[in-house]
Amino acid sequence: MAAHDPATPRQLDYLKQLAYSRGISFIPPANRLQASQLIDQLKKREPSARFEVSDDREATTLRHGEHAPSCAVHDDEITGYGSHAHWRHTRRRR
Repeated sequence: MAAHDPATPRQLDYLKQLAYSRGISFIPPANRLQASQLIDQLKKREPSARFEVSDDREATTLRHGEHAPSCAVHDDEITGYGSHAHWRHTRRRR
């Protein structure tokens, strides 16, 4: 396998772990060589203190809510239960 082949899943998982522990984000590498170089760079950085990671996670949760996707149905959008559930804010059909 050549250096210009795509990064392996193992490299990408390791990059995610390193980036998370250092409190940084990264652009996914285009190939194996870039992935190796990025891994080497991240390994040289000091890990963030645990309290910083925890504080960042709490701040993100406060800003964006729990980890529900934006397309999730919220309680104030539906009424009824089971087969009788329907959208609360729908237009009446003519």
